[in-house]
Amino acid sequence: MLHSRLSDFKKKKNFLICIDSDGTAMDVMNIKHKKCFGPCFVKEWQLEDFEGEALKLWNNINLYERTRGNNRFLTLYMALCEVDKRFKKIDGLPELKKWLDNTKSLSNQSLINAIEDGGGEILRKTLNWSQSVNVSTALLTYDDKKPFDGVRECLINAVKQVDVAIVSSAGYAIIEEEWRYHDLIRFVNVLATQEDGTKKVCLEQLAQKGYDKDKILMIGDALSDMDAAKQAGTLFYPMIIDGESQSWQELKDKYLQQFVEGKYKDSQPALETQFENFFN
Repeated sequence: MLHSRLSDFKKKKNFLICIDSDGTAMDVMNIKHKKCFGPCFVKEWQLEDFEGEALKLWNNINLYERTRGNNRFLTLYMALCEVDKRFKKIDGLPELKKWLDNTKSLSNQSLINAIEDGGGEILRKTLNWSQSVNVSTALLTYDDKKPFDGVRECLINAVKQVDVAIVSSAGYAIIEEEWRYHDLIRFVNVLATQEDGTKKVCLEQLAQKGYDKDKILMIGDALSDMDAAKQAGTLFYPMIIDGESQSWQELKDKYLQQFVEGKYKDSQPALETQFENFFN
């Protein structure tokens, strides 16, 4: 299967499943945040005197709280605000917040554009941190970034009935490389990534390709994924944290068929309640 960028994609089937990558299809959330995002955060803002507390703060925001799965720049701002309150003064937070509120794309390129337009030191540090994260994650081995058990089997079954999109807040190059290495990219029709906008925006743009919104199913491991689906008017299927392989098995054996038969709406509320309870 030849996959497309979002701008070039054309609908082939009547149904579409949209899969978040990190923490949903790929078992990489923990390792990326603990080995890459967090340490780069400590280094860029010189938090070595508070390293243990800063890393715990980062991991809580990104792995164990309701903000799990949010865009990297949003959780960075949250973490910097907490550092400013607890540990040391962080200059430029209002400028970073202004960029977050006004940019059309939470991406490195948008930061570069803002810096070229006169953006200050906080934006330069944010870009440097984000680029360092990309370098660091690129150094992880493919053995560190494996798909969850059940992903391949579910996709083999799914492509017979639905189009498949990756909808991720990570960068295109990283996602494409990971999925290609594990020979999963051949099951994918379209990649919608950080460069295309938020997950809500990506879902809305995918719907504009000609799908009824009740024939689009977003699959994710974070409350932000569920919120994006609700805001875009699509259905949502949760990956239960620490139960991802079972979630994929149940999607293959039960819920995918419900989806294409138009019956999944009846199952979604109970699954969402179970999902939300993890974060309470």
